[in-house]
Amino acid sequence: MRILRKMAVAALATFLLATTSPWARAEIRRAEQNVDSEGIRPNVPTNSYGINLWGYIDRTGKFVIPPRFDEAYDFVSGAASAKLKNKDVVIDRNGKVIKKSLSGNYCCDDVIIPFHKDIYDESGKKVIAPGAKGVEVHRFNQGLAAFHLPVELGVHFYEQFFHGETWGKAEGTYGYINEQGRIVVPPRYTSAANFKDGIAIVEEALTSGYLNLSGKLIDGKMHHATLEPFNDGVGVFQEGGTYKFIDKNGAILASGFDGAGHFTDGLAPVQRGPIWSLIDKTGKTIRKLDFDRIESSSEGLAEVTKGGRKGFMNATGDLVIPLQFDDTRPFKNGLAAVSKGPSKAAKLKTALDAQNWSCSFIDRSGRIAFKNRFEGAKIFKEGLAPVLSGAKWGYIDHTGNFRIKPQFDDADLFSEGLAAVQVNSKWGYINKDGKFVIEPKFATDPNSDFGTPKMPAGRFVSGIALVEYPQRHSGFINKAGQSVLSNLTVDYEGKSTVNSGLILITSGVSTPFRNGYFNTAGKLVANCASAYPRPFSGGYARFYIYPKTGGFKIGFIDKTGKVVVQPTWDSAKDFAENLVAVSHGSQLGKGDYEGKWGFIDVNGKYACGLKFDAADYFSEGLAAVKLGDRWGYINRNGVIVFGPMYDGAEAFSNGRGLVRYKLKYGYVDKSGKLIIPAKFEYASKFSEGLAVVTLPKTALSPRVK
Repeated sequence: MRILRKMAVAALATFLLATTSPWARAEIRRAEQNVDSEGIRPNVPTNSYGINLWGYIDRTGKFVIPPRFDEAYDFVSGAASAKLKNKDVVIDRNGKVIKKSLSGNYCCDDVIIPFHKDIYDESGKKVIAPGAKGVEVHRFNQGLAAFHLPVELGVHFYEQFFHGETWGKAEGTYGYINEQGRIVVPPRYTSAANFKDGIAIVEEALTSGYLNLSGKLIDGKMHHATLEPFNDGVGVFQEGGTYKFIDKNGAILASGFDGAGHFTDGLAPVQRGPIWSLIDKTGKTIRKLDFDRIESSSEGLAEVTKGGRKGFMNATGDLVIPLQFDDTRPFKNGLAAVSKGPSKAAKLKTALDAQNWSCSFIDRSGRIAFKNRFEGAKIFKEGLAPVLSGAKWGYIDHTGNFRIKPQFDDADLFSEGLAAVQVNSKWGYINKDGKFVIEPKFATDPNSDFGTPKMPAGRFVSGIALVEYPQRHSGFINKAGQSVLSNLTVDYEGKSTVNSGLILITSGVSTPFRNGYFNTAGKLVANCASAYPRPFSGGYARFYIYPKTGGFKIGFIDKTGKVVVQPTWDSAKDFAENLVAVSHGSQLGKGDYEGKWGFIDVNGKYACGLKFDAADYFSEGLAAVKLGDRWGYINRNGVIVFGPMYDGAEAFSNGRGLVRYKLKYGYVDKSGKLIIPAKFEYASKFSEGLAVVTLPKTALSPRVK
């Protein structure tokens, strides 16, 4: 799944650049350049896509297909998908390109096969689909095959499965047939995997279960959990933030782990806190392991990570292929795709060599605040700003002098007296003297799915920060670095945050109903109004519902959990200054949006009607809105104060609004005057009276010691 998501990110970026307006393309380039409202940094790739070269190794670690591909995927039936010079190709086991792309029904371990027999119901007497017309049949395993029944046939023959919760059934449902075409497991599920080790994973209404060959759930129930396939007679699943092992009779063999992999030859890797070890099927620890992360084994070998490098261990925990790769895929059919690439330092050097600008700070009049320029910079918070000088980050004060000398590989803004900084691959927290208060020990998942990995060391809010450990285990700490709120289980898959004095706990797509808002003492103060909540902003939080008619609707709750705005909106921003932008509309292709935007108050009443083509949030009494192709600003009554005349506009801060005109950034004051001309390639918002902008690259000023 993580491979497909990375492919989707690259494809989406390419699509958007090719199809959207000049303003939208400029914003995409701005995001790619690691530019946002809080600062500007060099465009250093954060993952290996399109940077490292991929090849294939055998079980000894020897390259049998040398690295030459932009991407490489698993071998299935003697062929594998790959990218060569940014083009999709299919290769054989010698690395030879045999065709341009795989057919659309050829995906990962699963293949939709030709099947032309009649599909019968469970009795074997009633024909559901003559010649399997309209039905997709997957590969047979252990005598059964998953099949997809289109919704029109499902509603006609299996109407009972379309009553009540119909999440995910709009395109049809899944069941299992035998080789004669008779339905053995009726098509009630939204997803159905192939059988492995006598067990298949099925999904329905955002729940998952283990199904045996008789079509029965092994423990009689569906779970709000992430299930992994059975191996060696045992399954492993994550529920409520912990991992559990289950046998084919539905009995729990061992539980309470922070991470876990499949059983192989009677042993499985598990994680307790930061420590990995091997256990047997009784849960007894057999051996401790010295790795940061361990994946489930495939063909007897498991991917392992330590210090950002990857290799493979065998079933007994021995490192049999050294830690030497930047990225790896599991072994399939005797081969594993692996990649190597330049070091982080080399990537940074390449980015800086290609960079044609440097960063400077300006004041509210547009004057350069001090002479020093930097390779990257972020806005000021609590009197200090992170800046990149050479290859290291440090912190400057309002005079431009270094308060904390450049020494970090990355650095975040200060919050409540502490700032997260990176040393090598780990993050910790420093005080304003530059001394570590919490030593570097936090790190993001190296297999992060989307572009820039999420921040492993969050900012402190009300004395609490959300952090992530290298073993894909998240939790909360106080300013002494001590774990707190241990009663709150943080599922890595979720989007938990600390914001507005409340902690949002979400358990992710697979376990959506274990969500809530807690105070910093760990007490539940508000339940979530739906399966997909958002953090509080401006005193209110968005939530989503999914009606049977399809799509979703958005509403808002207050900090007691009371619904204050009913879920009737198709799109909505976050509340700010007691108003929120809302719309009845939908996203179209080519980056377009169909529908008008307006603003409502905390009672759901219109502050101004639906008349804008786009809208942002209120800040300092004004909000940016779009009419036609141009942006301007309105007041709280919906009256246009000035504009629309700009290609883009962002929220006011420190009395200045960031606007874009003819692909350059400048700033307006509240009268609408372009007080700082649009001449900057990139620019941040103002904070503490200063903003970060880029200027053409010249010889950098001498560093202030």
